Amino acid sequence: MARSKRRPIRVRVWPIVISLILTMIVSIALAVYFTPEAIRWINLRRLTSDDTHTRARGMAYVASHAAEPALQDACRDRFERDDPELTRVLIHALRRGGVWDVRFGKPWVAYMGRK
Repeated sequence: MARSKRRPIRVRVWPIVISLILTMIVSIALAVYFTPEAIRWINLRRLTSDDTHTRARGMAYVASHAAEPALQDACRDRFERDDPELTRVLIHALRRGGVWDVRFGKPWVAYMGRK
């Protein structure tokens, strides 16, 4: 009985390597672009936590990054919600950051009116 000659299976490595390199480039670029937004979103969500330690971590983040325009815009969006506790926490964190003033518009006027 004659044995058939089998060809050895050849794995072409270059397409796999190129695919991995392209995937790494795209994932690193996306991570660099979206990481600050994700961190900001996570820390602003911490402000509504029931846990005081978690809420304090969110307040510390807002206070330390209060000068960033993107964070100020996110805080303005949070002020539009009808949540007095969140408003109080945001005001306190922004005052700690030194940016709580007229630039926040209606929430600032309402806060000054209550004082």
